[in-house]
Amino acid sequence: MEPETPKANILIVDDNSRNLLSIKAILENDGYNLVEARSGSQALKCLIDQEFAVVLLDVVMPVMDGFEVAKIIRSREKTRTLPIIFLTGVSTDERSVFGGYSVGAVDYLLTPVVPEVLRTKVSVFVDLFRKSEEIKRQAKALTEMERIAHEKALISERQRHELEMLRLKEEYLEHERDIEAENARKLGNQKLLLERSNAELERFAHIVSHDLQEPLNTLNVYCQLLERELSEKLEGKPMEYLRFILSATQRMRSLVRDLLMYSQLDTRTDELKEINVNDMVMRTLEDLQATINKHGAEVHVETLPSVFCDQVRLSQVFQNLVSNAIKFRGTETPRIHISAEHEDNFWKFCVEDNGIGIEPTFYNQIFAIFNRLHSSDRYEGTGIGLTTCKKIIESYGGRIWVESIPQCGSRFYFTLPAEYHPMVDPALATR
Repeated sequence: MEPETPKANILIVDDNSRNLLSIKAILENDGYNLVEARSGSQALKCLIDQEFAVVLLDVVMPVMDGFEVAKIIRSREKTRTLPIIFLTGVSTDERSVFGGYSVGAVDYLLTPVVPEVLRTKVSVFVDLFRKSEEIKRQAKALTEMERIAHEKALISERQRHELEMLRLKEEYLEHERDIEAENARKLGNQKLLLERSNAELERFAHIVSHDLQEPLNTLNVYCQLLERELSEKLEGKPMEYLRFILSATQRMRSLVRDLLMYSQLDTRTDELKEINVNDMVMRTLEDLQATINKHGAEVHVETLPSVFCDQVRLSQVFQNLVSNAIKFRGTETPRIHISAEHEDNFWKFCVEDNGIGIEPTFYNQIFAIFNRLHSSDRYEGTGIGLTTCKKIIESYGGRIWVESIPQCGSRFYFTLPAEYHPMVDPALATR
């Protein structure tokens, strides 16, 4: 449905109230916004405050006549091309008419005017005005579209570079997996396959921690130095590009760090111990205290049970869920509620918030690696946090899921065995 066309403004200038009334009576049913002025100075003030399609200007007025008003109108940049129709009931001799045209009039009508003639002339100028405004609007819209297209191109290029790097690493890992699988098949030794798989992850961890992090750290440092040295010399696009590089470098460092943490989940062999989840959660919240205080978040923790698991890994789960609850907050003060209940042979934990929520169609997508529902410009992150949580929980034979109402908040649930349960391959987890 097309937007309704706004009414065009018509300025009527005459010191005679009866003339004003007469002209308004002729034009009032044509859908115009009729603005009246009783003097030249009042008319000029109206032209400063509003835009008009045409001016109907009386020639004979006290203090400042129509010719003087027309000269001032033509002298101003804003109103230089504004159509002026002179109205007069006094003189229509050739000299007067020529004088009107010489100061910028587009027409000269004798009063009392013929209604149809006035309507026709006004409608022509109103139509021209509307077409001119539409051209301006389209030009502005085109400029905005070009700006948006440029920004999208920059984002697309950045994402392409990030995905290309990940693709190369995936090709490397795929090649290594093929080699190891072939060796395992030939040797028929599952233990050797496991040992080499761990060695593969350790090699990959070394690449991430050293070969990638070191040049990224160097790039980050020199970008910061450039920003500091050139902040007073560069402005506009050059400074925007420099800050874009710095931001992209920092995001890549975070991605590398999270990938390293994710890759190490399969290589840890900590002995499972019974831990007090209440104490562990309180220590986790202490680590997040700066973020909690910054956003004024309110965190309520009910009495939580003890479970058998790796304390560091379970702390990662709570840290990710609480951090996400604060990050994806709504307009209200962030409120987070942590609880647990016994269900069958499992403890079911819940981290509830009042944030922006999640559409049901994205419930499974958010746990896949690198999947994000929002751009990194809006919400920081690498898209690995919830994937890490899923891998940790499933390694203990549990499962993790979400229930949410958009704009009202989310509840993240996960289960852990109520009794000692050995760590399992996440691919085999069923609960």
